Amino acid sequence: MGFLTFIITLPLTVLTVVFAVSNAHSVQMYFYPGDTAHDIPMYMIGLSLLLGGFFLGALFVSLHAQKTLFQYWKEKSRAEALEKELDSIQKKSDAEEEQRLALPGRK
Repeated sequence: MGFLTFIITLPLTVLTVVFAVSNAHSVQMYFYPGDTAHDIPMYMIGLSLLLGGFFLGALFVSLHAQKTLFQYWKEKSRAEALEKELDSIQKKSDAEEEQRLALPGRK
């Protein structure tokens, strides 16, 4: 798994560095609720979008992991309840067996 991550991460890193070096000029960004323009380097816009995508992906992965963990906890508690039920049935069965063997004239 680590090798696959390395194969994907290395080209992405190289492309990001090449993008940042080749797009150092400034562009004007206009934000909606006002008429002010901000001069921002092009690579900052690209890197900000890349970073935002990274965090959005991390959010989706954590939400999926939370769903999986919830299912795990639910099944674990169900298994523990079934184990307790099995233990009580086994104890009851053992008590009945001892009682049956304790009756006179029975073997």
